[in-house]
Amino acid sequence: MFTKIAKDWELKHFETFPTRSEACKRELQIKKNEKQEIHLNLNTTKG
Repeated sequence: MFTKIAKDWELKHFETFPTRSEACKRELQIKKNEKQEIHLNLNTTKG
């Protein structure tokens, strides 16, 4: 929904995979890592 509204998106990273299944696995891996980084950042900014 919001991605349709935003016009200033910039591609930062691109990977290709032989199958959709492999691409989806990689996407989940990236999202999991991002969530872990956000969690770590929140824990380090707390007093």
